[in-house]
Formats: sequence, structure tokens, C-alpha cells
Amino acid sequence: METPPEWPSDEDSDADDPCALEGRGRLRAAGGRLAAPVRPDRCIIALDIDAFYAQVAELRDGSLRGRPVAIQQKAICVTCNYEARAFGVHKLQRIAEAKRMCPRLVLVSGEDLTPFRAVSSAVFELIRSAFTPHVQRLGMDEVFLDVSDAVDALEAGCPLEPPSTPSLPWAGFVFAGQPHAKATEVDPEPSDAVPCPDASARWAPTPVTLVPVGAAPGRAEHRLRLASALAARIRFAVASRLGIRCCAGVGTSKLAAKFAVNLRKPASQSVLLPSGMPTFLASLRVQALPGVGHTATKRLRALAGVESVPQLLVAPRALVEEALGNKGLAARALSLARGIDDDPVKASGPPRTISDEDSFRALRGSPAGASTRSGDRLQLEVSAAAPR
Repeated sequence: METPPEWPSDEDSDADDPCALEGRGRLRAAGGRLAAPVRPDRCIIALDIDAFYAQVAELRDGSLRGRPVAIQQKAICVTCNYEARAFGVHKLQRIAEAKRMCPRLVLVSGEDLTPFRAVSSAVFELIRSAFTPHVQRLGMDEVFLDVSDAVDALEAGCPLEPPSTPSLPWAGFVFAGQPHAKATEVDPEPSDAVPCPDASARWAPTPVTLVPVGAAPGRAEHRLRLASALAARIRFAVASRLGIRCCAGVGTSKLAAKFAVNLRKPASQSVLLPSGMPTFLASLRVQALPGVGHTATKRLRALAGVESVPQLLVAPRALVEEALGNKGLAARALSLARGIDDDPVKASGPPRTISDEDSFRALRGSPAGASTRSGDRLQLEVSAAAPR
């Protein structure tokens, strides 16, 4: 029986990582993980550090705050802050082009990942020690948290009241597929102009609204309301203790939480309610689903004429399986397209293996012995990165 793909974890995710480029410093770690139990009433938080590498650079040099900053590796801008993005600078852009778009762009070297790893580890340890042991890392700047147990404790002290008179407000914004009955303030941004997680997709032109408060009709939404308060508390702790700003997404699955965290950036949080998932998914292109990459998207379009999530759901199963390569991948994609995601949060543990690599391009024409010295340097870097 084929095993369906899992969410990427800290050992196989290079998202927004300067090390993902060819060359020096591609350090990888793989570790065993203990999965949190999948409960029918679980609450998941996706935490995403805003412009992580630029934030770390600003922490190290306060004069960078408020200025357009890009992290450079070789001749590439591997990531940048929001001030730089306002000028059109973007990830994986050549430095020369980025400087043309923003002459005042400040470049910070991303060759040495030591300070970035230190901040990432500090965020992870703070969350793990103060809030929940069920924390799964995705690269340096993203984590999944299963806070179901913590919400149990909050629920004991704040039981569900009659839905018509909730006293606990939502923390952040809520997507429910339609306006809540008692929304007191509507997000000023029109719903059909809010970008989806996939930048090429848009909200369907239906009257869907992000609202800061509203009535929760049942226990599941009451628990998500409590989880939203917990997410706000976690974000405050990370900001006040470590000086790092985060976004958060709250949902009943990793899929919902991941979609929610992308609703409003930077420095904000959102909840994607189960009632809002069908409307949300109906607005997405198929590549927004986890595990459906560029190649799979092209094959789905060529073999089955599929470009959107609704089209995927009605496409012939055999064509979907052929496009994605096997039945396991097809089953997983179709489940996600229906909003079904039972993948547990797998607590990240100490790495079992660590490696480093170098393209050695800079050594061309160098005297004999240079490669040996570079090998010794890599060995020292791997040793320094190993957990004590």
C-alpha cells in the first residue's frame, strides 16, 4: 500500500532558506518525531515569522529597522523585508535587478546561518517549553503547533456559553465563508481583492468577509475561539521575549491553519472555520494544495484539464492518478481538496544527521591544499552545529 505524502518538516523544507541555493552552507538535519494524537476536536496553530531573515538582521543591527533590507547569498537576493517588497524586490532575485528597483536597498550577507539558526531555535524552544511539546518545525521560520491539550485547560476555565451571548471575543480575524450574524466591524479590504495563499488565485466574488468578532454556534468554534486567544498569547511572548514578530493561523487541521496564516500578513492572525473551508477551497488553484508542485500542476492541466480545486474534485480519478504518479498521491490531493487533513503534528526532536556542502567554485585555480582546508572548515561547521 502506498504511503501518502506528509507535510514537509524541518529536515526536508528549504522554503525561504538562503541555504536552498547552490553553494556553501547547505546544512541539513533529520530527526525523529513523536506525533500528537489526531483528535476530532483538535486545534492547530501555524506560526510564520514575518520576513524572518530580515528580522534577525534587524535584531543584530537596529539601524536597519524601517529600511529596505535584503539577505544576499552570492549574486542572489534570497529574501527581503516588507520595506524592500514595497519597491518590487522579491525572493530569488538577482542583486543587480533588486538594486535597480530599490537603489537604497541594504544588503546583508546570508552566508553564515549561525545567527538565524540561533533565533529559530530560541523561538522553537520558547514555544515548546512554555506552551506545548507538540511543535513541528518547517524550515527556520515556520512551525505547526497542536494546542488541543492547552485548549482543554482553557475550556475548563471558560466553558461554552449560549451561542447568542458569547463573552469571549475572537483574537484576530475570522473566515467563515459568510459574515457572522453579530459582526461589529468588517475588514475594510474588499473580499474579492484579498490574495489567497496562491498569489495567482483570488477570492471568489461572493460576499465573504473577514470579521474580528462574531457568534460561535458550537463547541468546535468555541475551542477555536480559545485557540485564537492562545495564538495571540504565543505571538506576544515571542515578540516580547525575543523581539520577533509572527503571524498565526488557527484551524482544526494543519491544512486549515496553514491557509489561515496566509490570510493577513504581516504581524496578524486569522482563524479559518470549518464552515468557511468549502468557500475558501473553491477559490484556490490546484497548486495551492500541499504536495501539488509545479510538475504535478502541469501534468494535471495537460492530462485532465485541471487548474482549480473544484476542477480537481470532478476530474476522472484515473486521470488524476496518472497525472500525480500514483494512487496514494491522488488520494491525498483529493482529500485535501475536500478540506480533509488528518496529518498529525509531529514534534521535532534533536537531529539524527547533519551535513554541510560547498560548490567549491571559489577554489578554481587555487593552489594545492585549498580544497583540503575548505574540507576542514566544513567539518568544523558541522561539528559546531551538532546538538550538545
